[in-house]
Amino acid sequence: AYLSTWIWVEYADSRVLELIEDTEPVIRSRFDVYYADNRLIYTKEQCTEEDVIPRFFLHVIPVDPADLEKPSFSFNNQDFNFILGVFRNGLDDGRCVTIRPLPDYAIERIWTGQFFHGEQPLWTGEASLVDRSGQASSYADPRVLDLIEDTEPVIRSRFDVYYADNQLIYTKEQCTEEDVTPRFFLHVIPVDPADLEKPSFNNRDFDFIPGVFRDGLDDGRCVTIRPLPDYAVERIRTGQFFSGEEPLWKGEANLVSVFRKDAEP
Repeated sequence: AYLSTWIWVEYADSRVLELIEDTEPVIRSRFDVYYADNRLIYTKEQCTEEDVIPRFFLHVIPVDPADLEKPSFSFNNQDFNFILGVFRNGLDDGRCVTIRPLPDYAIERIWTGQFFHGEQPLWTGEASLVDRSGQASSYADPRVLDLIEDTEPVIRSRFDVYYADNQLIYTKEQCTEEDVTPRFFLHVIPVDPADLEKPSFNNRDFDFIPGVFRDGLDDGRCVTIRPLPDYAVERIRTGQFFSGEEPLWKGEANLVSVFRKDAEP
């Protein structure tokens, strides 16, 4: 059965209801978003045509940076338009529902919502899919705290940056939305020049998804994890842009010495 006029999945109307009947949404907002069978199910009660006209954005953040379609981006873009009338007649209860299949690669989290007046979001929501999918390549909130609890940051600045398990953990106490709005830059310098994608560094710049871990840690702290590539990394340069290319803050860390220190018995 077709659930959208341009994508197809194998569930008829009644099966969709069975999928979401006993499940809590991963996002509660203007639309509730459920996760099942590697699919996102968007649903809204008492839905009108005005609710589905604004374009939806869907940013998919993979566990492995190698799955990024554009290395300079921190997510893969899966934006879409809601097809008018999807399920309206099938469910016959004023509800709108559509299903978005997710890619086959391991997904760390998703960020989704609807645009309003151009790029301004009408609503947004973010969800970690790691635990729900059974993928163990990242950490739930308590594990993040365990990783950084007895560790000194490799960079102390506006954000403290920790290095653990080949990942960078950015954290800031008493964090506000203004702190995470500026784009982050992350330049990775490999040990072996053969691993270079550019003449002097590999670009892993990213946007901090507003609210990442805010609800999970529940102490005003912002935390995000950036997995590093599989090759040996000599050092990293990171920070945030301000007024274009001018850095708001920046720091550099030698990861070779950190790695050797961690490896000592």
